[in-house]
Amino acid sequence: MYPVYQYCSAGLCGILSHLLFFIRGEIFYSVPFIARVYFGSYVLLVSLEYGTFDMQLYHALTTASLIAAAYTSSLFASIIVYRCFFHRLKQFPGPPLAKLSKFYLVWHTARNLQQCLYLEELHKKYEDFIRTGPEEVTVFTPDGIEPLYGIRTRCSKSSWWNMPWPEVSMISTRSKQDHAMGRKAWEKGFGIKALRDYRPRMLRLIDRFVQHLKTRAGKSIDATETFECYTTDFMAETVFSLDFGMVRTGKYNECMKQHRTSLALLGIFTPVPWLFVLLASFPGLKSDWHKLQAACSEMLETRMSSEDANPYTRSKGVQVLAHIISFENKANNPHTLVADFFSMLAAANEPVFGTLVYIFYYLSKYPSYTSRLRDELEQTKDISDDDNLKTLRQLAGIINETLRLHLPVPSGGLRVTPPGGLMIGKSHIPAGVTIVIPQHSLGRREDCYRDAHLFVPERWYSRPNMILNRHAFVPFGHGNHVCLGQHLAKTEIRLAVARIVMAFDFCLAPGEVGDRLERDMTDCFVAKPGSLNMVFTERNLRE
Repeated sequence: MYPVYQYCSAGLCGILSHLLFFIRGEIFYSVPFIARVYFGSYVLLVSLEYGTFDMQLYHALTTASLIAAAYTSSLFASIIVYRCFFHRLKQFPGPPLAKLSKFYLVWHTARNLQQCLYLEELHKKYEDFIRTGPEEVTVFTPDGIEPLYGIRTRCSKSSWWNMPWPEVSMISTRSKQDHAMGRKAWEKGFGIKALRDYRPRMLRLIDRFVQHLKTRAGKSIDATETFECYTTDFMAETVFSLDFGMVRTGKYNECMKQHRTSLALLGIFTPVPWLFVLLASFPGLKSDWHKLQAACSEMLETRMSSEDANPYTRSKGVQVLAHIISFENKANNPHTLVADFFSMLAAANEPVFGTLVYIFYYLSKYPSYTSRLRDELEQTKDISDDDNLKTLRQLAGIINETLRLHLPVPSGGLRVTPPGGLMIGKSHIPAGVTIVIPQHSLGRREDCYRDAHLFVPERWYSRPNMILNRHAFVPFGHGNHVCLGQHLAKTEIRLAVARIVMAFDFCLAPGEVGDRLERDMTDCFVAKPGSLNMVFTERNLRE
């Protein structure tokens, strides 16, 4: 008979390890080490039982397995009891299984990568404050925007932002000092002054895309795929001064293939970022991520070795990356530079193409808005001048209304409450708790917008009474972490919409109703709409 004391000791160790270690702070970086210690201890235990106590290998394996099972079961039992009955978040409502493990959220979201839609389902069932994980509260009220993301916030980024570790970009760094330093370089690349330098290149890219649409005039095309190819090429040339050629070939660039796969990984592992780090520590289990990093590094070396990497070079046109390269070279930090490159792949592309797809869906669904927009554009002196487009109320209303209903980052922006906790409205969130505010849900709150589920651009100019709470509208973030690329994104959207609306008549393709946009939408930190078939027909442009 196996010694019972070994199993009792192992069980006691499981409880103590929970009470003395696992609930004593963040263990994100320690996960691979913990896994190695666990399995290393098992191998050592088998060796001791087999070599020291002269057991047969079968008995040694059995004994070691039972001891490991005693430790693990006691550890999990202690975790379950603590999270159900003694946790500081026990007063917050939510799915019963969510308080035990974030794998509950993985189970519900990994199959279709639509976390924002599932969170909205929970919001309808529960209250504005929902416990969606053992140490996580999801907040569905705009009252949390300022205390969580504002300039004076004491909150910090959650461990989710460490998923690309050890590569840390300006966007993903959790250090406020590093973020502030890196942001200075990004500000030079995305600032208003820099946009004026990019404008000739922008116009050439938009003209090239319009010519491409003319070659497909009268044919049914996948607008989602087409706009993604355009905005990716736009991002590659404007931000990196690289030619991805996706509009020309109609195919994903190799780097973007890996990027798309990597975004899917982010979507799956968002609830459990520690598992991503654990799996990434095993050879071969992070191959797609490594391929993307290698592709980014290769393209970065190409850019750094070319004369166009000089921010003062004007022969090919300036680009955002030049300012980042200049800054990181001075800081001598290649890991950050590769991470910045990766971050810009998503930050400079995903928000724009999704917004364009939804804009043309709504303009096709409600042609009266297309007519009004054309009337407004026809009265504009020069639609290739973004300074003119900024003043157009109809255009701004359509863009803002689209962003309200379809946020580029629908459920991201995880933060951790500071020492002493955080007050949101009348609710107190204890210290060290992860909080997220799903922007997707805020845009659909009836106490923030009248007729919140309807597309009504007038609410942004002629019917302001339809906006009940302007704090709910932060499509490009808020506070110190507001998106630096928002001016470039808005300029790209305005110029593209103006040129395409004036150059083409368009409608949904026969049989297309637009249901796939939401049904097949994926939320992988940034949102990607489902397919939408449209027909663009060339029209006579009024000069």
